[in-house]
This record gives sequence, C-alpha cells and structure tokens, in this order.
Amino acid sequence: MRPGAVIAGCGWKLGRPFPDRLDVVIRQAVLAALAESGLSIDDIDSFVTVAGDTLDGISVPGRAEVAGNYGRRYLNVPSSAGHGLGAAVTQIEAGEAKNLILVGWGAATKYGAFDPRRNQADPFYARPIGASPRVVAALQANEILDMPGMEKSALQSYADAMAQRAWDGTVAPEAGAAPAWVRTGFCDGAVAIVLRRASDGKPGVAVSDFASISRAYSPEDDRLDTAEWVKEALSAMSGRGYTDGTEFTVIEAAAPTPIAEARALSALGFASDTDQGKFNPSGGGATAHFGQATALRQIAETSRRLAAGSKSSSRRPSKGLVLDLTGPAGQHTTAIMLQAETVQ
Repeated sequence: MRPGAVIAGCGWKLGRPFPDRLDVVIRQAVLAALAESGLSIDDIDSFVTVAGDTLDGISVPGRAEVAGNYGRRYLNVPSSAGHGLGAAVTQIEAGEAKNLILVGWGAATKYGAFDPRRNQADPFYARPIGASPRVVAALQANEILDMPGMEKSALQSYADAMAQRAWDGTVAPEAGAAPAWVRTGFCDGAVAIVLRRASDGKPGVAVSDFASISRAYSPEDDRLDTAEWVKEALSAMSGRGYTDGTEFTVIEAAAPTPIAEARALSALGFASDTDQGKFNPSGGGATAHFGQATALRQIAETSRRLAAGSKSSSRRPSKGLVLDLTGPAGQHTTAIMLQAETVQ
C-alpha cells in the first residue's frame, strides 16, 4: 500500500491529575505539535478529535481554540485512537485535507472513584448485572490464562515492569503485590499529531497501513483472546499476516489491562524474556491510561523513535507497529503500521 499520510509533528503531556485546565493542556500539545511540524495554524485544513467522553469531545476543542474558532473542518471520533487515525488519514487520502491535526485527550483520573480496578476502562460500559469491575477483570484474566502461550509468571513479571514505568518512581509498587490484571493506573493526558499529505515529498514517518476489527463483548462467546484479535487485524491490514515481530523496530500495545496487553503482544513473539527496547519500551498502556485516546501517545512516541532511528542509520527504513485495543476487554482492535522514510 502506498502511504497517503505522513506524521509531521507530535506533542503530548501526561499528569496525575493535570495541574492546569484540560483545555489549556490540549492547546499546549497542539502548539508543540505544530512547532515540530514547521506548520502554522493557518496551514491546517481539518481537525479530528478523540475524547474520553462525548461531552469533552464537543466542548473542549472550542475552548482550547483548536477547532471551531478557526472555521476548519471538525470531526469527533469518540470510539478509539485507531479509528481517529483512520478517519484522519482517510480525509487526507480523499483530498479533503492537505494538513490535519489529530488531537486526543482524557481526564481519566476522575474514573478512579468509580472503578476499584484502577483501570482505564470506562465505568459506564455495560457489565453483567451484579458483577463488579474487579470480578469482570478476573473473568477475563482466567479466560486468557486458560489459553496456550502464556504463563502466569510471565504475565506477572510484565505487569510489574509496566507498573514501575507507568508511575515514574512516584509510587514504587511492590512486585507481585497485585494480580496482573489490576496493575494499571489512571492519568490525565493530551496528545496532538500533525499529519500532512505524503505526496508533498518531504521526509517523515508514513502511516503505511492500518486496519480495525471489532468483536462483541461476551464472556460466553470464547472470543476473549486478544492475541487472536491482533492476528486478525494484522491479516486484514496486510493480507498476509504476521507470525512474529522481527520486521518491526518497535511494537507498542495499549489494552484495558496488562494481562490482555501481554497476551496481545504474544501474537508477535512476546515472552517472559521481553526485549524492553522493542516491546512497549515506553511502558505500554499502563503509562498513559486516559481513555480512548491512550494509544495516540504510543503512535506519537513510536513516530519519534522511528524518525530518530532513521537519522542515525543508513539501513533500510525502520518500521513500527502500534496496537490499539479499546473496550472493556480490548475487543475493538486497530493495528497501525508506521514507517520512517522519505516519501516521494
């Protein structure tokens, strides 16, 4: 597939919680992304937003002066970061926009009062009547652990490592103190990504391919294996599927729980001896669980890593893969392939 869009600049900020108003932080992220891209607000044709909830999706962009006040096209895609990226790339490929800003955010710290799992999953998702978030998480974990290819010790080790990275030393979680499916934390976050038309011929990180799949969430339907969802999305994206992650320089995944995230990574070769420089080097979803927009930060960080790697190496262009698993079990899966190269 010939890439139609290139990531030209990124900006983001995380906090637990933010000391400033969310609209102020969003504006700061947008200005940082524009500065890195070398473009100005006058160069932008359209905005696509991915918010943690519908109210924020409608009200925050205007207050942050990143959309309506400029009279640009505006589209809010509240489902997931992957779907938001797909909508942004499609606008560019369809010729409706030459330069576009994709913005995502969420004040997920407010969910902590409702969700004792301390998990990013929206507490307003439908759950079995009478079942607490912790019980639902345990059901999902037991289903996944019954599947081949994952050991409890590997999952626990992964969850502990991600928790250490997620909290940046402000909290020192004791290894093994909690089951693998509860080792995540809330934070507030805002991310802005500037995309431009690939045919401009300037170097950048191309969105070379992506594909989304969705599955109904039911503990009885035997479809809780996130590894199988990842394989299905990769097959839909490439037409040939991937059996390992050897062709990727970096692989990032964000899922509602560490146990689902590790299982998703297992589709690409994750094991107990995880290569921390390749699989979720920034800490995975546990580092930035601020709702549906979490994976946007991983897209931005992967883009930065690929761009830096392409400048320091004369080898073939480096590739990155971001897996966005949204929903209580991660059943809305998007696979996004990024490639650092000079696009002609």
